[in-house]
Amino acid sequence: MDFINLDVVTEKVYKGIYTGIKTSELDTLSAETCAYMTMVHPDYSKLASRIEISNLHKETQDDYLKVVESLDQMLDK
Repeated sequence: MDFINLDVVTEKVYKGIYTGIKTSELDTLSAETCAYMTMVHPDYSKLASRIEISNLHKETQDDYLKVVESLDQMLDK
């Protein structure tokens, strides 16, 4: 956290907010912003990955068996 400026990240994310934005889209926007900021310092990539992993955990079912079944039933378009 010594090399990450959250004020800058917050400002950039705030500029990308629009009416009706979903929280998952907000998480993705935050992660993309942090990934872009990796040019400033590599620690931003850690923050970006943690935000995106948290977002994926929110979208994934808690029941492992249901996840495996849905993956098994998935058809390639």
